[in-house]
Amino acid sequence: MKQIFSQLSKWLTLAGAVVFVRDLIRPPSEEAAKQQVQKYVGQPNEKDHYLSLLAAFEIDEVRAQLRAAGLENLTVEPISEDYFDVIGIMP
Repeated sequence: MKQIFSQLSKWLTLAGAVVFVRDLIRPPSEEAAKQQVQKYVGQPNEKDHYLSLLAAFEIDEVRAQLRAAGLENLTVEPISEDYFDVIGIMP
């Protein structure tokens, strides 16, 4: 698993920098991803959305990455079935 949030700490090294990241949540299965995409039938990027869902992180994976990067102070919250936010202030 790519440690994307450890890179975040390198990019935002200024203490006090505001962090806001919104990303997709990986569904629990390929079938669940297909069902989510069904909501968007007719959208021009249907296949891209499906592949993005499969490549996305689960919320627990994001939290683990933040802990590993020493960024436990950042909050990870689902905002819908499809997306989560990471919000906080860099230490």
